[in-house]
Amino acid sequence: MRPFTFIHSADLHLDCQFKGLQQFELDREIKDRIRNATFTAFDNLINLCIERHVDFLLIAGDAYNSADRNLGALLRFRDGMRRLAEAHIKVYVVHGNHDPHHSWSSNIDLPGNVHRFSDKTVKTEIFKKSGEPCAAIHGISYSKRDVSENLAKLFEPLTKNKFIISEARELGFDSANVNLPDLFQIGLLHCSVGTVKEHETYAPCSLKDDLIPSGIDYWALGHVHKRNVLHKQNPCVVYPGNIQGLHINETGARGCCMVSVNEQGKVNPEFIPVDDVRWYQEEIYTDGLDKFEDLEKAVETLFEGCGSESGSCLSIVRLILKGRGVLHESLKDPEDAKELLERFQINGLQSDPPVLMSSFDIQTRKQIDIESRRKTADLLGDFLNIVEEIRNNPEMMTLLRGQLAEFYNHPRAKKILAGIDDETLLHLLDKAESHCLDLLIGEKD
Repeated sequence: MRPFTFIHSADLHLDCQFKGLQQFELDREIKDRIRNATFTAFDNLINLCIERHVDFLLIAGDAYNSADRNLGALLRFRDGMRRLAEAHIKVYVVHGNHDPHHSWSSNIDLPGNVHRFSDKTVKTEIFKKSGEPCAAIHGISYSKRDVSENLAKLFEPLTKNKFIISEARELGFDSANVNLPDLFQIGLLHCSVGTVKEHETYAPCSLKDDLIPSGIDYWALGHVHKRNVLHKQNPCVVYPGNIQGLHINETGARGCCMVSVNEQGKVNPEFIPVDDVRWYQEEIYTDGLDKFEDLEKAVETLFEGCGSESGSCLSIVRLILKGRGVLHESLKDPEDAKELLERFQINGLQSDPPVLMSSFDIQTRKQIDIESRRKTADLLGDFLNIVEEIRNNPEMMTLLRGQLAEFYNHPRAKKILAGIDDETLLHLLDKAESHCLDLLIGEKD
């Protein structure tokens, strides 16, 4: 088999407009950037396909929002497909709950490089590279928004049977002696694997019972906006997530999955961001911040971190202030909080790259005299003394590190958590102490 590459994308939601930002007085450039974010991400996706010279692009549903569908979104999509046609890149599309098959306008002609899968049953397209069949791409579109049928079950017969003569010729083969399992199998489907609380359930299926034993080598899924590799190999099962975060709960980089398949059919997926606006929810603890200048410096550092992580993206940040400190009383004042938010917004938009603070959530608590509390003969006093002993006793620190080792060394956790050094332990102790004070004292103390 010839090696080949493709990009797996889903949930483009072209022309979907962000909510909750209308109240901000933003300059025209920032407003236009936010309004066109999904289009810019789509252009980035098309550019990536061309720059990486991929063989084909998969779109696993929800190219746009059916409720917000307009001619501009359809034309923008068509123009992107034309650019790919000029670069000799094939495109395979299934329709999802937001863009069911019937909702696409018949007045818009897509170029011949684009194949839209039927909503009647699972169909198969054969991808050929230099005339040699490489991959069988199976897909089915939604006929309506609410699909409750397990569509994944319809894929298995196509991956295991030989074609009859008419089917072989229809797919471009000269002979009926075609064994489909000899090709790399791709399943293109918009669906819900298990239960995901952030999304409604459509075309529900099971990873264990439906996807893994199906005979498919790569499941190109759509619908869930958070990227996730559900199964790494045999088969590789991937949600690439949406190409552009649409609201404050869709934080972090958004993009697509570039997939390389070698001569042996081994899959190597790589996530590549294409978003233009990136959402963040960040926390700052006010413990130890004695002046507003200290808070401003902490926010400035936060902005720098977001800008560094997001690259050229516009960052939109929801800031949550927590902890106990002397700033709490001033932050409780609505006018002071409003003025501070406006100042942070001005400073953020003047950053390079710009950062927009979308909201300012104050969850601070009033300051307490911890030293006096430690001397109190009650549960809180005992707790504070234990925390302080851990801080100052190397043996206790070692014991705590051992208790946390099982969690930090977990195969999944260690991929995203840094090592357990003394600085990490002290930071965790500070947060635990603050949280327990909230639980044991509360605001009325």
